[in-house]
Amino acid sequence: MNRDLPAIRTALGLTTGGLASLLGVDVRTVQRYLAQEREVPEPTWRLLDLALTLPDARERLEQMCG
Repeated sequence: MNRDLPAIRTALGLTTGGLASLLGVDVRTVQRYLAQEREVPEPTWRLLDLALTLPDARERLEQMCG
């Protein structure tokens, strides 16, 4: 699994705010993840892996988040 959060964000075509929305966290948390000030939790990596590997996973996740 790719653990390069900036590359994942780019591959998903998301802004920092979009990634925060997808993950269900605030923008500042994502900024901390990107700056490596805070460790990305393992469940978050698994969620991102799904979003990257399943063709419609991102859309379904976004629908679930509202």
